[in-house]
Amino acid sequence: MNIKEIEQLSGMTRANVRFYEQEGLLSPRRLDNGYRDYSEDDLQQLHRIHLLRTLGLSLDEIRAAQKGELALGQLLENKAAALEQQAAESQQRAHLCRDICRSGAQYGTLDGQRWLESLTAAEPAAIVT
Repeated sequence: MNIKEIEQLSGMTRANVRFYEQEGLLSPRRLDNGYRDYSEDDLQQLHRIHLLRTLGLSLDEIRAAQKGELALGQLLENKAAALEQQAAESQQRAHLCRDICRSGAQYGTLDGQRWLESLTAAEPAAIVT
């Protein structure tokens, strides 16, 4: 299939497809005229890459998984743990925002040091590793 077809089927732009090719994550066959000929396997590779990038994996992590250097399961477990930690930190910051709102503070009266200390003091309890 040509670039237009792979764009439509993958949901990626031509620039993304070419970028992943330049990064060595995709290797379409070349026709005699130099055009790329994308296979069903290339399409599946793009779907995998798209999913893993959406989940927040880096290109290096995807490349290592693709080459079998790192187990996908371990990469995803690590990512899940990192996302859970980020969620806990975000929840803590959301609570702090609400606490500051309830205090009635205005920009000119906001005691930044006090609120930063309360955030710092609460961090170890909020983050579970």
